[in-house]
Amino acid sequence: MDLPVMPPVAPMLAKPVDSIPTGDYIFEPKWDGFRSIVFRDGDEVEIGSRNERPMTRYFPELVDAFLAQLPPRCVIDGEIVLPDWDSGRLDFEALQLRLHPAESRVRLLAAQTPAHFVAFDLLALGGTSLMEVPFGERRGALEAALAQRTRGLALEINDCEVSASVKNLSEMQVTMNAHPIHAQAAAEKSVESLGDLALMRGD
Repeated sequence: MDLPVMPPVAPMLAKPVDSIPTGDYIFEPKWDGFRSIVFRDGDEVEIGSRNERPMTRYFPELVDAFLAQLPPRCVIDGEIVLPDWDSGRLDFEALQLRLHPAESRVRLLAAQTPAHFVAFDLLALGGTSLMEVPFGERRGALEAALAQRTRGLALEINDCEVSASVKNLSEMQVTMNAHPIHAQAAAEKSVESLGDLALMRGD
């Protein structure tokens, strides 16, 4: 693997504040999953965790999805989540069970409870690092990169009301084949009223 941004990379993490700041900020929902940075260089994929440890072996279905749907050389920051479609919520407990030492169990769980990836930042594309580029530009580059990917994908902008706890998950996510990658659009609104949620879906 030879990318302009190489693993391990520590992601930027949220910090608690007493009140929502005002000004030129971009707000995004808090996803109840594993914060991850995905590195793809051709046929090589590595999934890094928030504590900079690889999680690639635990999510073979996501590796397959990244190889099929991401640009050939890229580094993308996001979150691995596991939706519970019946309750309309994210199931963090079920996601934790995916971290199993036995490969046979990993493969079984990948088929039974496939994970999803919410992409929200692009750190590198091709041979170019975007680490010093303003977030707004990185966000636009991410949407463009995902929108131009493989056949059967579309980048769709929806207006919807979602809460910070992501209660209305079914309104926010559209299944893309068996193992979707969702692109989450930034919204310059309050955390309780996010609009312009970008979803990647299969036609």
